[in-house]
Amino acid sequence: MLASKRVLTGTLAAVVAATGLLAGCDQGSQSRAAAIVDGQPILESDVQTAAREFNGGSSQVTQPVQPANVVGLLTFGRYVLPAMQQSGKGISDDAAKKILDKVDNPSRPTIDFVRTALALNSMDPATEQRVVQQLKQADIELNPRYGSLDRTTLQIGDEKRNWLVADAAGAPTPSPTP
Repeated sequence: MLASKRVLTGTLAAVVAATGLLAGCDQGSQSRAAAIVDGQPILESDVQTAAREFNGGSSQVTQPVQPANVVGLLTFGRYVLPAMQQSGKGISDDAAKKILDKVDNPSRPTIDFVRTALALNSMDPATEQRVVQQLKQADIELNPRYGSLDRTTLQIGDEKRNWLVADAAGAPTPSPTP
């Protein structure tokens, strides 16, 4: 009886520890977010994948896209794509895949990036106005690495904080996390 009680206590301790680890994993995914839109993360790995696939995957690319641009379009796409669908002018995955003519199996973030770019180029003024209002009210947090969002103009600007601070000897050291 005593041995089974120890096993049960050990098992409960392991479950509690695992629960703490899982909770930490969830927080870790938030910390690896390039942006968080209404509580839903856009992961840095997805941004990097979309930038890489798009830059090397389209014969129509004349200038490489930067990760900050990908973050912006994936962020805005959370509102643009549904609005275009509701207006009857949705952009299909196949339309995006035609642009990505050098990629055999593009990732979902890459497809959404291209769909958003195509949608922004074909948006009518009424849909645009509706999306702008939604974006201004949305809960959007950008990882400072990708810039900052101007809520008035909905432009993503360069990050202005200095991430290096000089120590007493004058050597740069990473600044503390805000």
